[in-house]
Amino acid sequence: MLDLLPFIFQDEWPEPANEKAKKLMSVLSLKKEDFDPRGDFKFPNSRGHIQIRGKMEYFQPNSDWVRVGLRCCDRNQPSSHLFFRRRYDNGNNDWLRMDRNKNEWAVGFHGSTQEGTQSVTQTRVFKAGQRQLYSNDIDTNKLSDNFGRPCGVGIYFSAEVEISERYSQFKIDGAKCVLQVRIKPDKTRVPERKQGYRIINDPEYIRPYGLCLKVGNNNNNIERPVVNRHSTLPSHRQQPAHTQGRNTTQTTYPGQTQTPSTYDSWCVLQ
Repeated sequence: MLDLLPFIFQDEWPEPANEKAKKLMSVLSLKKEDFDPRGDFKFPNSRGHIQIRGKMEYFQPNSDWVRVGLRCCDRNQPSSHLFFRRRYDNGNNDWLRMDRNKNEWAVGFHGSTQEGTQSVTQTRVFKAGQRQLYSNDIDTNKLSDNFGRPCGVGIYFSAEVEISERYSQFKIDGAKCVLQVRIKPDKTRVPERKQGYRIINDPEYIRPYGLCLKVGNNNNNIERPVVNRHSTLPSHRQQPAHTQGRNTTQTTYPGQTQTPSTYDSWCVLQ
């Protein structure tokens, strides 16, 4: 494990983040190959950040959180050229981009137990729970191929990490751990009573790519209603009061371009 740490866990992270991140591998019984340092990220904004992925809105976590990248794009380096081999879509990684291309997937968060998190990180497969509180709610996602019909049984995600944090029963030295995933927009159901929730009926349309750790203590964990730009919400709620104080502009961070042509820096601003 030690040979992995210098590059998979970031020197610029606050020390509590590094200490907790270093324990993930052993606690979850993962191997070096299960991680990808390109996905490591320290979320920069103290109030979080409204983002769009796959034409759906979500809230990037605030600076209390860091992410440890999970391998989701296979790679090797036969020479000086970095390229990707197949994991999803025969090697087409448009789903993971952040340039609003037509194949880009949306973002979701998922809180679980240690056993559940371990199962997902080892197999990359999610299983539906038993409660299914909103399965009969009408799907309000206009991008969905199920729009206007009941959401159905599925796996539950949220559009902001603070909601999923409440459901997480997995901690590393007291730091909550939440999975970050991409979800296919036309397979994403948004229940009418919980606009911040995302329901996926088929686990084939869920791709985990990071483990988020809450290492700060901002206590910013109040659920805020999320506006899905493709739902049936009235237009006067397109900029709700809960977004006041959040950064709502697209920001370019070091190493990122607005339309990245490769995945050398796919981790930035996700």
